[in-house]
Amino acid sequence: MTDHYERAGKLIEQGLVTEPDFVEKDATIRRTLDNLARGKGDELADFLISQIALVSDDSEKLWYKLGASPATLNDVLDAYHLDQTGARGIATLAKLAREVTTPTHRQSRAPKPGRQLQGGQRSRGIGSSAGKAALPGCPPTGGHPGSP
Repeated sequence: MTDHYERAGKLIEQGLVTEPDFVEKDATIRRTLDNLARGKGDELADFLISQIALVSDDSEKLWYKLGASPATLNDVLDAYHLDQTGARGIATLAKLAREVTTPTHRQSRAPKPGRQLQGGQRSRGIGSSAGKAALPGCPPTGGHPGSP
């Protein structure tokens, strides 16, 4: 249990989460568990953290996710409720742990590169006749009077 909160402290030190935010997520989970079993929220939270530790070395990250997503927390709690052996709950936590700890490839937001010029082609940007034809006083073809 101590390791869990020490790792949470490291997330805070690294600036990945703020302390008030992590504390809020922790309290949200504990309140939810306390609403399910009056007076046993902290006991159930400690049990859930120990279960998470069985499937992940990053229990603090998964704990944060559970606190941030009530739907995800409900999925985990339903899995434990539906299977009294706990196997379904552990399987659900293992799946979530993979989602939290496995990096995903992010879609690039960079603009697509311009068209590649092949040898002998001219650009249609600055200096091309494409922009000059629209200027008043310029002939529609060729850059200036006397040019081909």
